[in-house]
Amino acid sequence: KEIVLNAVELIKKAEIKVGVQLMVGMQGQDWKSIISSTNLVLTLKPDMARIYSLMILKGTELEKMYIKNEFAPKSLQETIAQASYILQKLKENNIPVIRIGLQAEECLQENIIAGEYHPAFGEMVSQHYYQMLVAKFCDDLPGKIRITVKAEYPTKLTSKIIGIRQYNKKFFAKAYPNITINWCENNELVDLKLSFEQPRQL
Repeated sequence: KEIVLNAVELIKKAEIKVGVQLMVGMQGQDWKSIISSTNLVLTLKPDMARIYSLMILKGTELEKMYIKNEFAPKSLQETIAQASYILQKLKENNIPVIRIGLQAEECLQENIIAGEYHPAFGEMVSQHYYQMLVAKFCDDLPGKIRITVKAEYPTKLTSKIIGIRQYNKKFFAKAYPNITINWCENNELVDLKLSFEQPRQL
């Protein structure tokens, strides 16, 4: 921790842009440590950040631990949830996230022993992030009434907000039967905007 703090301070004094990399799925990592590490990064106020998931590669110490059942990677769903939490906090603090997940290179994929690698990992994390934003908005609305929510977003974010194979759209149609969401592209916006019409009693 102290090494990171000192390094960032020195880089900033040299007036060089600072980027930090956060990894989820590491040995001994849990939600408490994820939150703690994220809070530390927020205090550093870096110029940019990257988020990665742990991969177990051939010829590494982690491979030996994995073979001996001394370490097991997290599930894809938990990895996505943790990465999504980090993404949320970084965005809330206006820290640009310039990459999520490893680049899909053939030599990398050939050397992965374990770990939830997915070529669309970044897209899935963003999908989960927006799902949580919309869910929070819907959860704060009055219950037991029919409400229409308008979700507006720029075209460049359509796949992330609607979800892969319209995952988020289908999720909300099933999980929130009393809420109708109108998904609308609006290129005057830079990010998701949520609003709702005056509700009516059932």
